Amino acid sequence: MKNNYSLNFIKAIIPIFLFSFFIIAEAQTNSVLFIKISPEIPGAYEEVTASVSSPSVNLDIASISWSLDGKKFSSNVGQKSITFKTKGVGEKTTVVATATLGNTFLSDTATINPSEVDILWEATDIYTPPFYKGKALPTSESSIKVTIVPSVFKSNGVAYKTSELSYKWSRNGEILGSLSGRGASTLSLKNDYLKREESIGVETRNTSDVKIGKGGVIIRIVDPKILFYEKNPILGVLYNKSLFNSINLSNEELSLVAEPYFISPRDKTSSKIQYTWSLNGSPVATNSKNPNILVVRQQTGVGGEANVSLEVTSPSKILLSATNNLMLNFKGR
Repeated sequence: MKNNYSLNFIKAIIPIFLFSFFIIAEAQTNSVLFIKISPEIPGAYEEVTASVSSPSVNLDIASISWSLDGKKFSSNVGQKSITFKTKGVGEKTTVVATATLGNTFLSDTATINPSEVDILWEATDIYTPPFYKGKALPTSESSIKVTIVPSVFKSNGVAYKTSELSYKWSRNGEILGSLSGRGASTLSLKNDYLKREESIGVETRNTSDVKIGKGGVIIRIVDPKILFYEKNPILGVLYNKSLFNSINLSNEELSLVAEPYFISPRDKTSSKIQYTWSLNGSPVATNSKNPNILVVRQQTGVGGEANVSLEVTSPSKILLSATNNLMLNFKGR
């Protein structure tokens, strides 16, 4: 029997990558030699081992020859395995093994065709301030969207369309049957407030329902945080420098802007988000249209210091909150 194999590779990028391939066996009438690729799902440019087995011939005393893409690679008595590296994405490697023992001649062929799949995720309802260049990170009970972007090739070298493939999703070890299926390349979920991370797995199958890969990503849940900035009457909010610990008031008035990184929902002035300001422990009222801004004025001839504290919460989300404080030093103008 002669076995043909094709291998596809899945890679996920986030902060995390995954590698997946598949091997398909197809019978041939005159062979009792079998090639096995290990690891079963190697990646592009990855070291793999090809090994042979036979249920009827003692390969330890057989003369075994190996070739890669038609070129002799190795030959020796009892050489039941070889090690080599795969090529790049979409570049096939054809492995042929032959075994001779007396008048018995056996052969088998395996074709390795690396492919890759990117796994992307985003927190869809998270606030980040202007000019923030990083990734919006998920916090407790936030919404997350996971997307598969495949570059998977058929045996003829033509890439599969995303809609042609089937996806079986899992979340924290539980199969999500109702969210899986053909073309289901995206997964939307809401974090459970009791979990500090979401473990997402996916298994991909081709149009013949043959598994071509699997992998996963762990999405860690973070806490929101508050940073303070000064709002200049001419230049606007000075996002290039955050305020922390203790600052001196050089002007009569300070507009203190609080930016609640990674709070949810995305609109920081939403009625679903509450800002609780206090000055030396006493509550301070702010403008309801801009609840994240506190205006502080120092009195003429009065010096000293004051502790400004802020707590930001989202009452509909049990564990979603952030706090910060800032010491203000008055010079007594």
